[in-house]
Amino acid sequence: MNATVEAARAGEAGTGFAVVANEVGELAQEAAEATEDIAERVQAIQGDTTAAVTVIERTSCPRSAADLRTSVGRSTH
Repeated sequence: MNATVEAARAGEAGTGFAVVANEVGELAQEAAEATEDIAERVQAIQGDTTAAVTVIERTSCPRSAADLRTSVGRSTH
C-alpha cells in the first residue's frame, strides 16, 4: 500500500514502480494461498500416516502366549 502511495506521489516517473508494486502484492497473495494449500495437504498426509500406523500396529501385534501355545500344540501333533 505504501508503495502505491509513493508511486502516485512520484507522478509519471512512479508509474512503472506502481506496476511492480502491484505485481509484488499479487505474488504475495498467491504465496499465501499456496502456503494454505500446502498446510492442508500436510495435515491430510499426517492423518493418512496416523491411520496407516494404527492399521499396522493392529495387524502386526504379537499374539498372546496362550495363542502361541495353541499354535505350537497344533503344529506338533
